[in-house]
Amino acid sequence: MIENPDHPDFQRDSSEDEDTEAGVSIEQKACSGKMARMLNLMNQEHNYGAVVQRDSVYGSAVAIPQIARCTHWPATFQLLVFRNLLTLALNYFLQFTLIYIIFQESLVMDTLGGQMSLCSFGKGFSECPNGPNCNGPGGGKFTKYNLFGDFGDWSTRVFIKQSLLSIFPGKKDMIVGIDPGEFGLESGIARWACIILFALALSDELKHWINSVYLHIVVPSKGEGMNWITHKPNTPKQRELGKTILDSVSFQVAGIPLKWKVFNLFAVLIPRITIWFCLLVAGCHFLLQTPDIVDLVLNSLALGFILDIDELMHSSLSTKATHHILEVINPYTTEEMTKAMTKIRDEDQQEAAEAWIKEKTDAKWTQYLAVFPFRLLYVGGSVAIGYMLYFDRFCVETPEGGWISKTLYSPTNVFFYPWNAIFDTMAHDKTTVWEMPTQS
Repeated sequence: MIENPDHPDFQRDSSEDEDTEAGVSIEQKACSGKMARMLNLMNQEHNYGAVVQRDSVYGSAVAIPQIARCTHWPATFQLLVFRNLLTLALNYFLQFTLIYIIFQESLVMDTLGGQMSLCSFGKGFSECPNGPNCNGPGGGKFTKYNLFGDFGDWSTRVFIKQSLLSIFPGKKDMIVGIDPGEFGLESGIARWACIILFALALSDELKHWINSVYLHIVVPSKGEGMNWITHKPNTPKQRELGKTILDSVSFQVAGIPLKWKVFNLFAVLIPRITIWFCLLVAGCHFLLQTPDIVDLVLNSLALGFILDIDELMHSSLSTKATHHILEVINPYTTEEMTKAMTKIRDEDQQEAAEAWIKEKTDAKWTQYLAVFPFRLLYVGGSVAIGYMLYFDRFCVETPEGGWISKTLYSPTNVFFYPWNAIFDTMAHDKTTVWEMPTQS
């Protein structure tokens, strides 16, 4: 019998006619089977178990010690564990160092150079000089012709004007009329777009951290009977097909003893979320202090790179064995997750067709929530935290509804403790670096 439905001599049997009469054609069955499987996959999007991060030193720092424990700590695995923990430590050093340098540039070097907080200086310069919030940090009025988004250029022009006043005091009336311009934000839209782009990178890192916390919660706190590595010898047929001994070894996320969970809490989870929060504060401050449009775009991308250092370290410094283990390791699944995945795998065509028809006629309102990407909640929360911390710490609101910089005082020391930058406890002396000029 010809099985191609498009062939002119193709014949349908009686059961196929019954299916067609029941409202489910052969073509509809084929389509509905595929669609139902896709719908089931969407419904099970977050139910595929807990797994270590496969492309990061954080994942290897969790998985490799457990595999070494399950193999009773042979010398090779001891060295592998030490190497992965050393790579993790180097990753922390690089990430914390870069974040510290960003804080030092923003809170110390810029302040000593006389750069006031940008706040909303120049945000509405297109409506100036007759609109609200048109007073610049130099004491003049913003116009659409005199805005400078580069603090170095603007400060140089101001310095030249002040030098001329000092050298030629007799020509003060002529020199005062020179407009050196005003320092301010070039584009509020660019600021928002770049902050959101930076928050997207942060949300991805936060998602990985949440998954890691979820792993340590759902995985049993025991090691007995919970092997991360199993070996099943290849059969003669598998050997004929070219299967190697490496193919007979499988890795599975299993139980983590309580003492190892505590170790991972202090060695992986807490440092990782600390890096995330410090970069959120430092990065938002750095971007909100950047007035130039091109610099905003480049800085937002550069800050996201700091979060990718753990993946770069894993890619460059981890052994081939570590790469292989993380690539093939299976997730930890509960009994309910296993049943759900088995149902999707073993579902026959008729069941899939019926599920598809039911999906068309009896959709649940909760399924429409898939339209909204919930990661936007992380993004919105990160942007809100960054904005509030910056404006509350460095800016003061004007009667017109704008935001100007608080008076700047010279930092006591160039170097500081990291928590001083986070909790706004940096020491300052009484030397005023900048204050808002009084408008005449």
